[in-house]
Amino acid sequence: MKKLIALVLMLTLCFTVFTACGQETPSETADENTAVGVADDLAAAEEYLATMYRNAPATRVADYQVVGKLVVGDSAFDVEWTADSETVKFVKGEDGMVTVDIDEQNPDEVNYVLTGTISDANGNTKTVTFEQRVPAAIIITEDMTDEDIVAAVYKLENGVAMADPLTLTGVVASIEGEYNPKYKNMNLTMVVGELTENPIVCFRMGGEGAENVKVGDTITVSGIIKNYKGTIEFDAGCTLDAIG
Repeated sequence: MKKLIALVLMLTLCFTVFTACGQETPSETADENTAVGVADDLAAAEEYLATMYRNAPATRVADYQVVGKLVVGDSAFDVEWTADSETVKFVKGEDGMVTVDIDEQNPDEVNYVLTGTISDANGNTKTVTFEQRVPAAIIITEDMTDEDIVAAVYKLENGVAMADPLTLTGVVASIEGEYNPKYKNMNLTMVVGELTENPIVCFRMGGEGAENVKVGDTITVSGIIKNYKGTIEFDAGCTLDAIG
């Protein structure tokens, strides 16, 4: 009987030892779970960054900003930006954003790949790439006449706007939208010089005296000029500087 009891105790002890050897300690399990969680967050950060800029403009004529940091779940990630063109520079801001500094005066078109590298605290990384383009610059100089400026802006590609505001003087050829006292603006088309085949639309033009503008008036307008679906126009927010 004593031998039987001793045998049972011995088997119980062996089973306990084997069970303990097969179990992970709480600290090991926690470390592995943390590592898996960070890896999942890094993959999520990659998808998040790709989604964030997936529909952003691929053609740029002025500097723009991208994020320098991402927070996904409980993890924070740094984003380092690079480009395969020496004409593109990067400036980190104190607000966590990064300015992509392109050359607005480049005489030739520049195509480049923008790469965002996401890294975690352990040195693991993921990359996201975007194809970008800077068209050949339309350069406006002080000695250009208004007709010269019109000829230049008519080279704008669809969806592209000038980086800086311009001023033009022309004659009102038609009024498409009468002055709206609620919004204090109107829509009209003017012709600069003899360029009747190159009219300039003034979209939602405001400014003092706009309510008095009529067809045949000579007006001076300032604002950002862009190509909107083939129409060269002063964008919304343009202002009337003078009549006559």
